Amino acid sequence: MKIAPDIDDVMLGEICDVCVKRARGMICTNTTIERPFATTEAGGLSGAPLMAPSTSILERVRKRVGLSLPLIGVGGVFTTADVRAKFASGANLVQVYTGFIYKGPLMARHLAFDC
Repeated sequence: MKIAPDIDDVMLGEICDVCVKRARGMICTNTTIERPFATTEAGGLSGAPLMAPSTSILERVRKRVGLSLPLIGVGGVFTTADVRAKFASGANLVQVYTGFIYKGPLMARHLAFDC
């Protein structure tokens, strides 16, 4: 189950409760519709602006579900510090996507050796 970083605590709790019963894991998070800066663009925002909100959701999900589900931390991962922050917030795995666009395919190697 992949969840958004834009959901409130009530909805997050409901999703977590269902996932504990029915899912095999959760991906925290998808893109955000929030805009930390003025823009007229529509659609989901990914990349560095997503790091803080996605990591916050990840931490809240881990507290809610305990150790019952594997969690994949996603959103704004560009550096080894970002990877460590996801693990510290409860991720079992970390997914990178936008970072590959900006840093290229060797990014995975750098993250693996620096972590």
